Order: sequence, then structure tokens, then C-alpha cells
Amino acid sequence: MTHRVLFVSMLIAASLFVGCGKANEFDGVITEYEKLVDQTIALQTRITAGEQAAATELAALAPKYQELFTKLSGAQASGMTAEQAKRFGEISKRYQEAMTPPQP
Repeated sequence: MTHRVLFVSMLIAASLFVGCGKANEFDGVITEYEKLVDQTIALQTRITAGEQAAATELAALAPKYQELFTKLSGAQASGMTAEQAKRFGEISKRYQEAMTPPQP
């Protein structure tokens, strides 16, 4: 649940900055976000397979999500391009799909 709240917060923050500027530090932040999402998905897969230790590792990622949210908020002046927003959205969609339990 914590990851879902952080995901939504980051998505809202990113959407506020769309179209405000040029290619900038958002490229680096989006790359960091993608790596974090990949880690999260891998850990979620391990948890689903019954590996209890992965849950502790997953919980440890929460501060990293908060750090990225802070970076997104702090970069408000420079803005995110439409291309960056698209990339961010694609990564976020992957995250959401991986973290949503399958419907029966």
C-alpha cells in the first residue's frame, strides 16, 4: 500500500510539470525511477513466490521512492517534456501492473 501512495504522489507531481521546459534533470530522475521500479517488480515477484525476506527488502525501498518524489518536486522550475512524461507514464504503468493482484 505504501508503494501505491508513493506511486500516485510521483505521478501527480510529474503531471504538474509536463510541457514546462526542455530536456533536463528529469532524464536522470526518470532513469532512477525506472531502476527502482525494476527492483520493486523483482522483489514483488520473489514475495509472490513465497520468499519472505524479499518483503523486508521491498519495505526498505520506501525512502528511495520518497527521495525521488522530492527530486521531482524540486525540479519544478525546469519542467518535464512531453517525451519525458510519456517515458515516466510507461514506467509507472509497468509498476502499477506488477503491483496489482490479478483479478479472478
